[in-house]
Amino acid sequence: MPDPRFARQQPTVVPDILSPEARQMAFTIQNKYRCAHCCDGGGTPQCLPGLGEDGSPDAKVLVAALKNSLGTLPDDCYVSTALPKVVDTKTPAELMNVLYEDLLKRPNPIKLRMLFIIAEIADHPLAASALAELRTTLNLDHQHDWPRWEQAVTQQCVHEERGMRSDNCRIH
Repeated sequence: MPDPRFARQQPTVVPDILSPEARQMAFTIQNKYRCAHCCDGGGTPQCLPGLGEDGSPDAKVLVAALKNSLGTLPDDCYVSTALPKVVDTKTPAELMNVLYEDLLKRPNPIKLRMLFIIAEIADHPLAASALAELRTTLNLDHQHDWPRWEQAVTQQCVHEERGMRSDNCRIH
């Protein structure tokens, strides 16, 4: 029987409103950047305590804690923990903005994929910003032609990932 830690799994975050291209992008990023210590059991990632809790902690307290910890959070842990909150249009604005600001500092293979997913969600509060960032980073303007954006993002990510080592959760 194959080891379940290495099995490709369906993405945990796929809003129903995503296009097939964005669904595939979510699948790709969540399988490529999996935080091994907190995603094995299928439970809520624990890399950033407070983000996965059902209760609503005080947003100001959570934002302050995030600002202190995001800078040292490995990429795998960021994707496992932040992706669900960044794409959820119900995430409080303060929290979403902190996670989005950190996203812009991540390596392009993570940043571009997540920007694509955010930009594709029409009613997302950061969709316009994400699309503008894609235009700037890729020096392209496919407007809302999501299949062409998906192709451009995928090509850029494949090019950049050649020889790139993942910053996984070795520190945990």
